[in-house]
Amino acid sequence: MRSGRYSVHVTLYERLGGRPVSHASSEEAEDEGWELQAKTGPKQHAARPREDTEIFFNQPLQLVLPPEDELQPAMCLVFELVMLKGRLNARDTVKAWGAFPICDATFRYMEGQFKVPLLLGDVDKGQDKYGKIERTMAAKNGLDRWLCNLYFDVELSARENRTGSEYDQRLDYAQEVLRLPPLSESALALEDGDAATRKKKRGAAALHAADRAARAEVALEEYRFSMQPRKSARSLRSRRTLDALEVVRRNLTAEIYATQWRTTSFVGQVMLTLSAFVLRHYVHYFGQLLYLYALGVPVTKFAIRESGVLLLYDTQQLAPYTEMAVVAIGMLSVWIVQLLFISAAAISMKCVHSFADSYSMFLLSCCVVTLLDPYIVLLNDVYHANWSNGDAFKLYNSFVFTEGNGVVGIGITVFLFIIHGLLSFCASYLYLVNLHRNGQVQDLLHRSEAQEDEFFVPHDDEISWAELVRRARTCVSSPSCCG
Repeated sequence: MRSGRYSVHVTLYERLGGRPVSHASSEEAEDEGWELQAKTGPKQHAARPREDTEIFFNQPLQLVLPPEDELQPAMCLVFELVMLKGRLNARDTVKAWGAFPICDATFRYMEGQFKVPLLLGDVDKGQDKYGKIERTMAAKNGLDRWLCNLYFDVELSARENRTGSEYDQRLDYAQEVLRLPPLSESALALEDGDAATRKKKRGAAALHAADRAARAEVALEEYRFSMQPRKSARSLRSRRTLDALEVVRRNLTAEIYATQWRTTSFVGQVMLTLSAFVLRHYVHYFGQLLYLYALGVPVTKFAIRESGVLLLYDTQQLAPYTEMAVVAIGMLSVWIVQLLFISAAAISMKCVHSFADSYSMFLLSCCVVTLLDPYIVLLNDVYHANWSNGDAFKLYNSFVFTEGNGVVGIGITVFLFIIHGLLSFCASYLYLVNLHRNGQVQDLLHRSEAQEDEFFVPHDDEISWAELVRRARTCVSSPSCCG
């Protein structure tokens, strides 16, 4: 690092590789006079070798975060180490950055002592997963892209403004509405004494951390990168499925609300959804057509209409259970195509660790239309009054014609709908958790639930082999510089 003045800026992002969050509560907080501070004051760093290897900021920052029921799982805090403008540089420059989640998989805010590695350079939008950042540092000579570790404490508290704390204002409002008597002087004195004690403790801790002579006493080993406490007895695996479902739900909700109807992304998503819808309809009936040709059943009409496909054949030549196979083949064809698309995404993830974001959204549309396939076909048959050859009515008509009772046909049709729904849901769940947006949900779950020893976090004084060789050559050519 160069000699100069440095500051740490903290920003809430919607997700890694995304945009800063413009939360409504932040604007309200500024209007109401809440004391917010998202960057530290300047600290001088002389950049002397073997002497100035640390910067102690020791300054409290205040951020307004959304309530827990509005949290999105991908939200994160982005830390930026900024070199302030001075004699050698004309403007502020981001020297390093790092990201840390604001909540775990159960959507509880993180609280405690943490550390985060800082990568050299400005915020990289291409680093859209925590696993990708970890692979960057763990790669050969990857430590050359790592600058240092940032240590920080997180404490959840009520906001404070010029007239007092948020808790005090809510208490006053509740007393006014409920017409309760004000707190006694002894209770207020006790509360003020507790507040003063807490402030003294915080001040003592800050002074202790700021004291350069007491650096060795700062227990940095207590700071952790994992969001799980050490020696945690909490059973994570038992809740993993529920956590994953909630993460998927909130992720999809965030994507839907983030897509504005006037933007090109919304138009693109509509086009992808229509493409998946049309493809599903053709695959459904083409699968049935191939099956009928394989059985040697004569097809009287196969027409592509504006709202779908019309498939007509002599249903009286087929036994009821053969008709059941025709209905099942239509839904199974759509499900198989869904699996093929998902398999292509899995192969891409295995080989190159990513695939196009547009393909992710197309697969999401495929999952939706595959799950709704039998109901879309039902609505299409009702719209065209296709009571004799519609998939939902074939088995009823067949059992009425052969056995005089169509109740069994209705039961089998409902059973096929349920089986198709379960298969489609399982395939969609596996895709959304493991592959959607290059495995974003799986990355968030691992980042939230893994223990400390499962991550790669460089030690404070660690250097790469390339840096070690460079320093060794420097010492050989100029021994005086090495002491």
